[in-house]
Amino acid sequence: MSSHRYNIETGRHGVSKRGDILHRICYQCSTNDKQVLANLKELPFFYPIIEDEYHVLRTCTLYEDLRHKLSDDAKTCIFSDLNRAFEEVHLIREIAKFLTKIHERRF
Repeated sequence: MSSHRYNIETGRHGVSKRGDILHRICYQCSTNDKQVLANLKELPFFYPIIEDEYHVLRTCTLYEDLRHKLSDDAKTCIFSDLNRAFEEVHLIREIAKFLTKIHERRF
């Protein structure tokens, strides 16, 4: 069981959703037009933007302003060495606050 409701998780639940990658995309960074997505899905080079943990932390435009407010140390941790966040208390606190703000905005 996951501790979040990003589309990477919720998009795989249910028999009709399980095999369809379109249920896992980031709707902020992709088009919402279901017909366009269905047409693109048929192309051999279609790689949709999946709403997973890394996308949310590092690149999703919905949280860009929150990311810019992070300290340089926290940004380096998120983009280069995420394991370091579990070793330094100040990083744990800052990233936890960042994640709280993300969840408030998204859900």
